[in-house]
Amino acid sequence: MDNTTALAEFLSQHGFYRHSLVRNQIGHLQLVGLLHNTPVDILVDTGAASTVVDLSYCRSKGIPTRDTGKLGGGAGGITLAIYALDGATLSLDGHPLRSDGIYAIDLTHVNEGLVTKGALSCARRARGGRSDLSPSGDRLCDDVLVLTSSKCLTRR
Repeated sequence: MDNTTALAEFLSQHGFYRHSLVRNQIGHLQLVGLLHNTPVDILVDTGAASTVVDLSYCRSKGIPTRDTGKLGGGAGGITLAIYALDGATLSLDGHPLRSDGIYAIDLTHVNEGLVTKGALSCARRARGGRSDLSPSGDRLCDDVLVLTSSKCLTRR
């Protein structure tokens, strides 16, 4: 019996969608989504409690954020201010991501860590969407902008 096909059929019957994933150089899963109708690279973080967007990205794109007054973080016990993205939509293959909210924190330390390990890859390039380098050698693809919990799945 083909368990992969059986699982895919079972999940489809219960309203789940299939999304293409790319494994980066250190084994993290990435995919492409749309945040505020703009393509973003998403890193699937199985330990994440929430979906988190890079705060500086939100500010550069004019995506409204609201200070929650709470502190949080993750890697290395870093404590960072948490902002909510009220009304923001993150979608995968045209389907809105189901989550308990989308939040923003400063992900500078995450991107620096990935660059240091030489593991920052662009899911868009790997999926054939476009190259991450322009003819002049400038990066067209942003750093990892969104971390999402593996429990956030899109459903029909």
